[in-house]
Amino acid sequence: MLQALAISTFQVVLMPTIIGVLSNEFFPKVTSKIVTVTPLIGVILTTLLCASPIGQVSDVLKAQGGQLIMPVALLHVAAFALGYWMSRMSFGESTSRTISIECGMQVNMKNMSFLVLSSW
Repeated sequence: MLQALAISTFQVVLMPTIIGVLSNEFFPKVTSKIVTVTPLIGVILTTLLCASPIGQVSDVLKAQGGQLIMPVALLHVAAFALGYWMSRMSFGESTSRTISIECGMQVNMKNMSFLVLSSW
């Protein structure tokens, strides 16, 4: 199970990063032309990566989804709020917002990982 998770992480995180760095190093003209569409591609791929684990546990969500909405919503609100207010003690508004979004998204991705692992 852990080996599959490590391979999946390699495929999803490290492979695109390595390909991007190498492409930028060896094909800078090509990468400068496609850099305008890469954020859109990133959003589409992230959406698909989030949708996949949800689809894998859709039966559980259909049966228990109503009971999960409030705790999950509170967890996300707490992550965004704590990320913002804790960082606000040391950073400015813009940085605090960025950290808040990152905290909330990390909680979201960790929840997705736990859903997939619990469905095995």
